[in-house]
Amino acid sequence: MNHSLNGQPHSHSLLLINTNISADHYSYLRICHHDFTGICFTGIFGNLSIISTYIEIINNSSINILSSYIDTQGHKARPDDEDHMLWLGDFNCHHESWEPHTNTHLYSSPDRIDPFLDVLFESGMMMALP
Repeated sequence: MNHSLNGQPHSHSLLLINTNISADHYSYLRICHHDFTGICFTGIFGNLSIISTYIEIINNSSINILSSYIDTQGHKARPDDEDHMLWLGDFNCHHESWEPHTNTHLYSSPDRIDPFLDVLFESGMMMALP
């Protein structure tokens, strides 16, 4: 999706799709914001949606956009309860659940991390950690 068509000067997210994958097997998710790019793959396995995400470090507006998309358009990303969704990107959020205790200086304040955690839990997402 070309975000400049929506009057946004640049994109913070990107998904590259191999040309060997037929365009008949995926569709774009219309998340009209420069911090997100989404695609839904369809196949015999069902659907897999991938959302490339950039969460701004200075405010929660990106989290609010993502939350609103999931609430109003989430059925396009997961048409069936058995379908899957993957969020990738730069979340700019740090929490004790996924940061070592030696990195407490990186922890996000509750007003920054709590809305992100809420969206994660409400969407049934979990962190995939090494």
